[in-house]
Amino acid sequence: MTADVTSSPHTEAISLTNTKSNVIYERFYSKFSDWERAGIREAFAQASDGLQLGVAEEAEQCSRYRGGVVAVRAESDLVLYGLGTGEYDELSLAEALRAVTAALRALFKRAPTETLLLDNYGQLCLALDEMIQEGILESVEAEDVRRHIA
Repeated sequence: MTADVTSSPHTEAISLTNTKSNVIYERFYSKFSDWERAGIREAFAQASDGLQLGVAEEAEQCSRYRGGVVAVRAESDLVLYGLGTGEYDELSLAEALRAVTAALRALFKRAPTETLLLDNYGQLCLALDEMIQEGILESVEAEDVRRHIA
């Protein structure tokens, strides 16, 4: 993976798992080989090492992966991972993950949990595709997302 640090912020991959690392949703926005995808998954796992998983409080952690940044956000029984390149730094990618979880919370009218997201998997996929279009974080306003997926 090569990243142009002067380019606009771009999300290369996003993954939503439970605290046992079972994938609920995963999307790669760039063309990666199976080997590269495995490397990204490993970077996600390493980035969450030491993170307090399964706690009621939200927790975040960031690290570097090749030319990009990995951010991890744990909330309740979910873990959201993101790999960003371009102008994304650790703080801006973590803020993007916060915005995504806030939009999911507003969309589902309660804190997202594994059960809630699996029960509403179609809506989850549509919502995330609406929020992150071709790797670019677009609208995270719950009303805009709700209107577009209706």
